[in-house]
Order: sequence, then C-alpha cells, then structure tokens
Amino acid sequence: GLLCGALATGFAVRLETSMTELLFSLPVLTIHTIGVALAVSHMGQQIREKNRQLDELSRTDSLTGLHVRRHWLKLADRALRQHREEGVPMTLLLLDIDHFKVANDRHGHSQGDEVLRTVAAAIRATVGEAGEAGRYGGDEFGLVLPGTTPAQARALAESLLEAIRQAGVAALPGARLTASIGIAPARATHATVEQWIDEADVALYRAKDAGRDRIGA
Repeated sequence: GLLCGALATGFAVRLETSMTELLFSLPVLTIHTIGVALAVSHMGQQIREKNRQLDELSRTDSLTGLHVRRHWLKLADRALRQHREEGVPMTLLLLDIDHFKVANDRHGHSQGDEVLRTVAAAIRATVGEAGEAGRYGGDEFGLVLPGTTPAQARALAESLLEAIRQAGVAALPGARLTASIGIAPARATHATVEQWIDEADVALYRAKDAGRDRIGA
C-alpha cells in the first residue's frame, strides 16, 4: 500500500495533513478501533471460559466425575451452617465399597478404577439433583442431602444400594458389587462439619460390622 501510494504521488513528501486526508483517514481509524475492541472482547471471553473450565476441573474428580474432597467438604459445611441458622433438615451419607481393597489387589488397579466409575455412575443416577456427592477418599464417597429427613435419606440409600448391586451385575459380570452406607442427620450440636462426618462414619462402621451391604444409623 505504501509503495503504490508513493508511485502514485511520485514519491512526494508533504509533512502537513490536509483536511481531506484527515477525513479519508477517519473510516480507517474507526474500523481499526472497532476491530481492536472486538478482538479484546473475544479474548476476554476466551479467558473467562478457560478460567471456568479450570475452576470446574479443580472441583471435579477426574476418575468419577463427582466433587473432589475439598469442594465437597465446603458444600457439607455450607449445608450444616444452613441447618443451624434456618433449621433446614440435612442428612449426610458416607458410602464405602465393600471389600474394595481385596478386589483391587486381586484384579488390578484398572479393574478397581472401573468399580469406582460404576459406583459413581450409580450415585449420580440415584441422587441426581437431590444432593451433592463427592469422592471423600479412596473408595469412600460422601453425600449431602439438603431438605431430607433421616427417613427420606434411608429410602434413598436403599435405592442406591440396589442401584450399585444392579450396576455391578451389568458392568462387572461374574463379580458381586455391594456397598455399605452410614447415615447421620445434621444436629445443632454439631459444631463443625468434621463432627457431622464422624457421626456418619460411626454409622458406616455399624453397617460393616453387621455384615456389609446395608445401612447403618
């Protein structure tokens, strides 16, 4: 463009800018400004989307698709505070896969990962929007059920145990997949979310001591 302009004007140099030249330059300047603004806006949208994806990844367990422990604990703590402040019933469930370590050692970690994915899928299908589920650690999962009484939580837990049994039959032919669940309703006496989880953990061990594949309270 510079070369063509120079050839057309005979390489003439004029340091003053005429009003005509200025007026003809305004559309180019306007288009350039709009282009830069659109590019910056698009870049900002991309950055926001990447930040959203990173935030989602930081809150989601890559293997099971459930909340990671840290984020799930925040949700459980929020639910406990809501119970104390508003009296909304809340129930916490701890679920542990029965004999997972034995199966994992016998059949390998790839089979163990498949078991974890199968149980997580059963949890998502059963709980849906009714609660917040997370991978608490290893083969243990935590569920917070807002607005749910212990009786309602027990009914959901029974459905979940059956879903896990059926999912095991479909995904792992020849293997028996079961789990044990401990239930603990939120209480005003729970000063911390750890106390609430400890109560569910005690209930979980009652279920295991009673023979597994059942619910403890």
